[in-house]
Amino acid sequence: MDPDVPDRSKSVAEDRGRPSSAVFLAVGVSDEDRAQIRRLAGPGAVDLLDAGSYEEASDPYVCRPQDYIARAVAFARSSARIDGVVGVEDFPPSLLVPAICRELRLPGLDFAAAVRCEHKGWSRILQKRLVPEATPRFALVDIDRPPEIGDLGVGRPFWLKPIKSYLSYLGF
Repeated sequence: MDPDVPDRSKSVAEDRGRPSSAVFLAVGVSDEDRAQIRRLAGPGAVDLLDAGSYEEASDPYVCRPQDYIARAVAFARSSARIDGVVGVEDFPPSLLVPAICRELRLPGLDFAAAVRCEHKGWSRILQKRLVPEATPRFALVDIDRPPEIGDLGVGRPFWLKPIKSYLSYLGF
């Protein structure tokens, strides 16, 4: 066996003398969420490994997605075993996780599907195509050429949101 290639046949937990557990790369998982995951999974059932800090994965003003994904993938490939990738926050982890899974060829949400769900305009267009009876009226607004309110085709009251927001920030 090549000493420079990690042995992926056993988990980090086994290396530490504990029974095997599932090993997940944690992306933007807070201490509170980490405790909840471990409580729900049971004692010793889950190892959560961080590829970076909570802030650099969860704060959209700090996160540098391409850099974070590259570092997470390199970290995962150098680890003894990674069974999956977990993130519990909204954007950016909601897009980082499928991108990392894709690069590592791990099961996960298709990245393009995640983007379509996260982009409010594309999501509504697809919803209207697939389930028109369940899709609320909506309009896409070009902020460089804002229409008159009456030209939007939606009644009052209405909610104006950016195509991509974080916890509904920038919504009016």
